[in-house]
Amino acid sequence: MTAEDPATGATLTVPAERLAVKYRGVTAFLLSFWRAEVTFPSDGAWQMGARAIGVDGTRVATAPRTVTVSPDARLREFRPWTPIHFAPLGLLLVAWVVLPLVVRRANDPRLNARVALALSLVLWVDEIIYQIYWFGVQAWSAPIHLLLQMCGISILLIPLMFYAPSDRARRFLFELLYFWGLGGALQALFAPDVGFHGFPEMKYFGYFISHGTIILSVLFAAAA
Repeated sequence: MTAEDPATGATLTVPAERLAVKYRGVTAFLLSFWRAEVTFPSDGAWQMGARAIGVDGTRVATAPRTVTVSPDARLREFRPWTPIHFAPLGLLLVAWVVLPLVVRRANDPRLNARVALALSLVLWVDEIIYQIYWFGVQAWSAPIHLLLQMCGISILLIPLMFYAPSDRARRFLFELLYFWGLGGALQALFAPDVGFHGFPEMKYFGYFISHGTIILSVLFAAAA
């Protein structure tokens, strides 16, 4: 990773290693991303970029981006168990309690159909915007953004649970998502993997909307 001050021509180079999953101090496998902490020697605007060399010798480089360094710069890194973590959890908790109670007491098939459609649209529209955003900032990668994790597959299956043609299929998907969706999404919300993309960036909103709606959809299905 390199940074250059256009005003003075000063350059800064910081090595960065791929992150890894370790067990008892031994690397089990490498992850597809990396992170490095950069300390700038002076304030001002810096042009930052990164270069990586693959195991086969392939070299890739990112487009340069301007970073403004200042003591007054706002910290956007997400930090768990702070107000920017408690606020969405509080809003989601209210939704998790209120919506199931409302549909349970109303016992109206037309209302249930509208809520099911609304939840499906929220999940899929949020996911489409999320994917387009990462393409737009040239940071999309298959290992991270394909819907291959528990919560990603839940996003795909929840609308099928609502609209499956048979009661048997709906019940099977509900039982699967009850444990799969609730278990995965709750862990994600209590230990968020938001990283440096805190409030008010897209990843912050998309993360809490998607995982919160997974839980809301399962609770709604149980109540309705």
